[in-house]
Amino acid sequence: MDFEIRILPRAKLEIEEAIAWYSSKKLELGKELSKEINLVFDLLRFDPFLFNTNRNNYKQVPLKRFPYVIIYRVFDNEILVQSVFNTHRNLTKKP
Repeated sequence: MDFEIRILPRAKLEIEEAIAWYSSKKLELGKELSKEINLVFDLLRFDPFLFNTNRNNYKQVPLKRFPYVIIYRVFDNEILVQSVFNTHRNLTKKP
């Protein structure tokens, strides 16, 4: 069963800001971050239950190369991406 991904505005903004920041350092880095995020989204569409649920009923996927985690919940056949959180930030601000 394929799941539909819906990205909340907060997560969209975080993705855009992260890609812009890495692109400002080196254009290819922004492209590589975008590619890695999309690969994770493809994996989630196939099986969003691969990752454990935390105590707040969120699931998290760490990116391999970049210091981000994708935070999401699953509702029926929909994946709701809540945040793409930079793990170098203050972890108390993590949703």
